[in-house]
Amino acid sequence: MEKILLNISLVAVLTALFRMLAPEKMFKKQISLLISCFFITSAAFFITGGSFDFSGISKAFTANGGYVDFSNQYSEQTKREIAGAMTDRVTELLDSYGIVPRQIYITVNISDALCISISEIRLVFDSESSRIAEQAQQIVKAEVGDEIEVRIEYIGEAEK
Repeated sequence: MEKILLNISLVAVLTALFRMLAPEKMFKKQISLLISCFFITSAAFFITGGSFDFSGISKAFTANGGYVDFSNQYSEQTKREIAGAMTDRVTELLDSYGIVPRQIYITVNISDALCISISEIRLVFDSESSRIAEQAQQIVKAEVGDEIEVRIEYIGEAEK
């Protein structure tokens, strides 16, 4: 009996949510009829012994400590998107000064609290471009501020 009441309560909550999301004026009678039919059919299903099977969901919750973890997949995708957008912005900035680095690397961090930050921008130049590289570092540093470290790397040498 407890399971039947739980399932009927769940259906009642779902129908109430649907009723809230449905437009009030358009098709009001048709939507009310559909919701009523859904509720009556669901109630009859549960009273005759049917029930929802939540075992797959509960196994996922138990296996992941109470939540379904999609964060790693989306976190990496978000990092790539932010790094790509920031790389484009730095490329445009340096290009406006006629400076073209060989490569730009952006370090994006996403904390457990879902705070996004950029901790480092690395500009890669040929070893003979030290004067231009230092100028690029100054330009980018002026644009992003002191909170983000702007580093220069030379191809074939250690970091400067």
